[in-house]
Amino acid sequence: MDKLEEIIAKNFELDPSQIKKEMTPADIETWDSLSQLNLISAIEKEFQIKLEIDEIFTVMKIGDIYDLLSKKGVL
Repeated sequence: MDKLEEIIAKNFELDPSQIKKEMTPADIETWDSLSQLNLISAIEKEFQIKLEIDEIFTVMKIGDIYDLLSKKGVL
């Protein structure tokens, strides 16, 4: 389990083995606007980065988070 997967699992109260990159808010009952803000905050803290609001709005599925952090050079 990588660090991002650990953060996602904790934030959305999931078992890490359940996490798939194609998952969307429709697939994760606990994924709402507040949990997304909490997730972004935890990611920024862990990876010591600042995500712009327009970047945050591009996150529509778990895989988008991985793509965004790859572009930032932290994954």
